[in-house]
Amino acid sequence: MPDIEFWLIALGVLVLGIVLPQLLSRLRVSRQEAALMKSYTLKEAVLTAAEQKFLAALKPVVGERFTIFAMVRLADLVETKNLNRSTYFSALGKVTQKHIDFLLCQPDTFAPFLAIELDDRSHQWRDRRERDEFVDELLARVGLPLMRVKVAGSYEPETLKQQIVEAIRPSRNGERRP
Repeated sequence: MPDIEFWLIALGVLVLGIVLPQLLSRLRVSRQEAALMKSYTLKEAVLTAAEQKFLAALKPVVGERFTIFAMVRLADLVETKNLNRSTYFSALGKVTQKHIDFLLCQPDTFAPFLAIELDDRSHQWRDRRERDEFVDELLARVGLPLMRVKVAGSYEPETLKQQIVEAIRPSRNGERRP
C-alpha cells in the first residue's frame, strides 16, 4: 500500500506543478486584461473637427449620388490573393493599421468609387510621407482613384466638385476602374 500512496502523492505534486502555474498565469492575464479594459474610454467624436468640417462640405456636393464612409481601413478596401501564409500576414500587416479619411461608394452596390485623404501638416513628416506614398501606390495598383485635399478653414462646393472630377478623370466615363 505505501507504493500506491507514494504514487498518488507524486501524481498530485506533478499535477499541481503543471496545472497550478497555468492557473496562476491565466489569473495574471485576466487581471491585466481587466486593467486594460478599465483604461478604455469613449471618444467624444469619431472625426476630428477638420474632418467634420470637410464632411459637411462634401455631403451637398455628392448628394445622393454616392454614399460617404469615413475612416475606412485599407484592409477593408483591398484583399490579397494567391499568397503563402507568411507573405499573406506580411501584406495584411501593411494595411491593417492604415485608413483613408473618406470613401465614396456607389449607393446601390457599395462598390468603392473614390478615396479621399484630408492632408494636414502631419503629412509633411517623413514617416507620414512614406505612409502616403504607400497608400498612393496601393490605391493606384488596385484601380481606386485617390483625391488629396489640403485641410482648409472652408471648402468651396464648386472647387470640391472639380477636384472630384479631376480625381476620377483617368477612369472610363466615371466608372470604377478594373
